[in-house]
Order: sequence, then C-alpha cells, then structure tokens
Amino acid sequence: MNSCNRLLQTCEPSIKFVSEVIGILVSNLPGVEYGQLQYRSLETDKTHALKSKQGNYNATMKSSPQSTQDLRWWVANMAKAYKPISRPNPAKVIQSDASKLGWGAVCGTQKSGGRWAPGESEAHINYLELFAAFLALKTFCNRDNNTHIQLQLDNTTAVAYLNNMGGTRSLELNSLSIQIWDWCIKRPLWISAVHIAGKLNWDADNKSRVFNDKHEYMLDREVFLSILHQYPDLNLDLFASRININN
Repeated sequence: MNSCNRLLQTCEPSIKFVSEVIGILVSNLPGVEYGQLQYRSLETDKTHALKSKQGNYNATMKSSPQSTQDLRWWVANMAKAYKPISRPNPAKVIQSDASKLGWGAVCGTQKSGGRWAPGESEAHINYLELFAAFLALKTFCNRDNNTHIQLQLDNTTAVAYLNNMGGTRSLELNSLSIQIWDWCIKRPLWISAVHIAGKLNWDADNKSRVFNDKHEYMLDREVFLSILHQYPDLNLDLFASRININN
C-alpha cells in the first residue's frame, strides 16, 4: 500500500491526495473483510477540511490520530486481506428493540431487557436502537465464538450502520458501530442485521417498556463510597444490574 505509506509520511497532504487514497481504499473493500471499519475517520477528516477550505481540493489538511491509526491498519493488513464470498446460516437469531424507557431482546425462548441508566434515555432513538442491539449481543452471545449471529431490528438506520460497519452521517452511530464490531471481532463473531416490521418485534418491544424490577435496590452512592474508602479491599457481588454498576 504505497499510497497509504506516502500519506503517513506527509505531514500536511493536499485534500486531493487524501481523496485519491480514500478512493483506493474504497475500491478494495469488496476483498477486505473489515475494511469498512478502517477508512471513515479519514473520510470525515477530508470532509471537514474541504468545508473549511471552501471546496479547494489543492489546499492542505491534517489527519486525526484515528485516521493515522486506520492507515497503519491498511499497511499492516492489506497483504493478507481476504473476504469470504458467503457466510454460513446464522447459528442464533436475536430480535431487539428500544424505547425511551429501556431496551428489550429475545433469542429463542430467552428474553432480556431493562431500563436505561440516567442520561441514556436522552439519546436519539436511532442510537438507542443500536445500543439495544449491542446489549442483546452481550446478553445472549458473550460465550459464543466463531459463529454467525443475525440481528433482527425494526429500525432501518440501526440495520444500515451494523451492516455497513458504521457510516459518516452520524459520528455517534459510527462510533457505537465500531464498538460493536470490535466486540464481535475479539470473539470472533460475524453479525448481520435485517429489518423486520414493528408488529413482528412485539416481544422485544414489550421487554423495552415493561420491567420487573420492583425488587431492585441500590445503596446510596456517597455512603457506599465512604465504606469503600474505609475498607478499600472490600469485595461485594450482589448480582448488580447494569444500571447499578454504571451508577
């Protein structure tokens, strides 16, 4: 990848040269399994630079640390890159959904869900739908590896960001998509997302709105921190929920 090396060695390349490199990377995506995760930072940097330079492609720009990291990934992986022509049928099918109250998910006869932590419900519903899919994966696939998981969602934006391994229209959704794929790659798991009608996602939707947490308790945070200060080696496990852990 001579072009990537040249770009890495140039402190302030022209926007035109960066655009050319992006074009080369995109042309290689059909043969590079996780290539879609490794170029959007450069695309975002280019777009911002082009706006600030009033569309002048001959102007120079600077790359962000994330773009530099992505370019190094291409240099390190291009020689051994591959992409399977087809995937095996999904070993698991998960349906997930989100409301402004919480998230829900169903995998076969198993169901899960919960309320959002303070502040989470303020996010855009597209983000919550994608986050719900991530929580569903963590719930039902934490011990899986080397398999294909299908996610069924009734939100087309979340489906697109999962299948495209991110996107450039929303930095928040792109960042979350990268987190999801990074989590899957470590196992490794392959995920695919399909859109289903909301009326077919009733169980997951119900779990995102109806909660059985009347017996959920939490110590006052300041009191608990005071106890930990006095007994720093204290180790407790009372089956804390995700919200309790975050708080």
